[in-house]
Amino acid sequence: MSDAAELDMLEMSKHKSDKKTKSGTGTTTIVKPYDDDVKWYAVRMQAQGGGLQKSVAIRQATPVTVAQGLAALAALQAQLTARELRDRDVALALAAKWIQGCAPYGAGPPGKSDFNNPGIPGKEARVDVEILSGVNFTQ
Repeated sequence: MSDAAELDMLEMSKHKSDKKTKSGTGTTTIVKPYDDDVKWYAVRMQAQGGGLQKSVAIRQATPVTVAQGLAALAALQAQLTARELRDRDVALALAAKWIQGCAPYGAGPPGKSDFNNPGIPGKEARVDVEILSGVNFTQ
């Protein structure tokens, strides 16, 4: 996550906010502070289904790169228990392949792609890649 390493860990909000990520919420958000004069690029990776909702989001002033998207997906994977990971291992691999396939033209906005393991319905276990704003994954 070399490009994103310098980013502050903050809670993503539609409101002007500098609040830090709440511990224990299952959500990690990597964002810069809100500024009305900046065009934001934002993506969110989510593991959902079966009562689970964990996510990692990036919001920054430049397009989110493929490397940053893959790093966010890895950060999401690190939040999952062994069982949660087993139910989403193929979905995570498919999501990574989709992110890599977006370059050089990128994806968004807005848009959402859902991935799930074969034989496991999406409502029970899935991984979502959401483009919240801007065209991302261009490089």
